[in-house]
Amino acid sequence: MDGKVYARDVTVMNDPRVGQSPALMAALGAQNKLTLLSVQGMEHSFEGHEEVNAVKDQLATLMKGNLPADVAAQAKTLEASLTKIGGVMPAGFEGGGGPGRRPPANPKALQSFFELNNAFNTMVSMMQVGLDMAPTPAQIATWQKDCTDLNRTRTAWEDARKQITDFNAMLVKNNLQEMKVAPTKLTVSACSFMP
Repeated sequence: MDGKVYARDVTVMNDPRVGQSPALMAALGAQNKLTLLSVQGMEHSFEGHEEVNAVKDQLATLMKGNLPADVAAQAKTLEASLTKIGGVMPAGFEGGGGPGRRPPANPKALQSFFELNNAFNTMVSMMQVGLDMAPTPAQIATWQKDCTDLNRTRTAWEDARKQITDFNAMLVKNNLQEMKVAPTKLTVSACSFMP
């Protein structure tokens, strides 16, 4: 007010009807931690999807041109790799996880960044609905699998970036403009959960 800043300390207490026992506060802390880790997974998978799409957009523009046969064939191979890693947003998709998420036919199959974003989104939704309580063993196991899958997809993206380097060399050799690839912001995540 009137250009002055006022500050005051505030102590936040849990609902007195529920209490603040050490066991309850530990449960709430674990729930909060798993939720924040899932939000982080959403952010990382979204960033990965955006990085892949930036390259796919350039590749799509390039493929509209009249390319030499060997370049066109390599472009199709690269496009397939990028689609597998980045994923495809279904037409009319408005975001969010939930019932629309389908597990892959093979649980060991590579999950795209798009699928992983949906998986982490579903986890966040589950943690926000219902009672405040410690995450269940099934929720922890689901997050750990999603985290491990995210690391696998990140590694696949690193491998694809090497493919892009080779493809760029082919473009230069054919007097074509090479694609720009920004440095990745993704890092490997630790996938163990300690409440």
